[in-house]
Amino acid sequence: MSINSINHYILSDSCRSNSILHYDLNKINKLYNDWCKYLPKVKPYYAVKCNSDIELLKTLRDLDINFDCASAAEIKACLDLDINYERIIYANPYKFKHDIVYACNNGVKTMTFDSIYELEKIKELPFTQYSNLIMRIYANDTSAQCNLSDKYGAEIHEWESLLERAHDLDMNVIGISFHIGSGAKNPDIYKEALKQCRKLYEMAILYGFDLSLIDIGGGFTVNNFKLMASTINDALDMYFPDEMGCKVIAEPGRYFAESIATFYTKIIGKRTRQNGRIDYIAADSLYGLFNCKLYDHSIIQPPEIILNINNISRKLHNPKIQHQTRIMGCTCDSNEILFDEIYLPEMEPDDWIKINNFGAYTISAASCFNGINFKDIKCIYDY
Repeated sequence: MSINSINHYILSDSCRSNSILHYDLNKINKLYNDWCKYLPKVKPYYAVKCNSDIELLKTLRDLDINFDCASAAEIKACLDLDINYERIIYANPYKFKHDIVYACNNGVKTMTFDSIYELEKIKELPFTQYSNLIMRIYANDTSAQCNLSDKYGAEIHEWESLLERAHDLDMNVIGISFHIGSGAKNPDIYKEALKQCRKLYEMAILYGFDLSLIDIGGGFTVNNFKLMASTINDALDMYFPDEMGCKVIAEPGRYFAESIATFYTKIIGKRTRQNGRIDYIAADSLYGLFNCKLYDHSIIQPPEIILNINNISRKLHNPKIQHQTRIMGCTCDSNEILFDEIYLPEMEPDDWIKINNFGAYTISAASCFNGINFKDIKCIYDY
């Protein structure tokens, strides 16, 4: 479906939605081809938490991309799509006991930890005796869009006690993981993290562990990917050359999901303030897909305007005249400003705004605040 067809559809009489996500799944082929070209030694495990749309997961499945899950529900979503359990990693360092049992009972036995408590919790549960454990270590790009290491990752002074406890519990530690932050910006942090992984690898040998897997986490975007890949390849050659026989994986989410989705949402209210600013109310919210402004720290480019073509008697206001504009969400939270201090041509209710690159950490965290189910929106797919 072409962009013109999408625009026509959302503004046609057949469309009864107030918000629409358009997924161009064809783009995933190029993204995956670029991944294989620039990071040929690294197997991607898509981070399901980024966007769990079923058609997106199917497309990734059919490209032989694997999956990083953070809960039993995400594991079940993959298994329900006939994704083999061997293609799933349970990469959450802190897990519910019942989720661990569910995962192991369904064959998903590769999982992460970064604390002694998590080791002991896994050990005491049924079906976990053959678990393959990955020790997550601290790594942090302070310039990343979302920092993760304030919460996750064992620091260097904790490594020996973790290895010792894993040895005493007769646990099967097979690898090391790290995540430098979602939407990372500094490629040198990957190099430093892989250097630390090599230190831990050598230390693990002393405790009888033969590590065979390195998980370099996520942090990739379409814009930073080639730069990151170049540094990662050099660091892998330096610290984990091919002759060591270690499998290397990653957990990209944003890289595959962000650029494939375009969001359309309707203007449902309007007023003009005394200072000349025009305020609009959109059909979405900070409690909907725009939650990414809060939780993902997203910086969103000003939207494009699509005229409501159903009202054939109205023409677009003079597009050359830009008005000071504020766009707010549709709930009763007075603080939910989606766009502020931007300049746009004047709109009318039932016009639409269009936001590009809206597939990552948007619909995945939408809620039902005020009784509005922001997840229940129309999805359109190009295959």
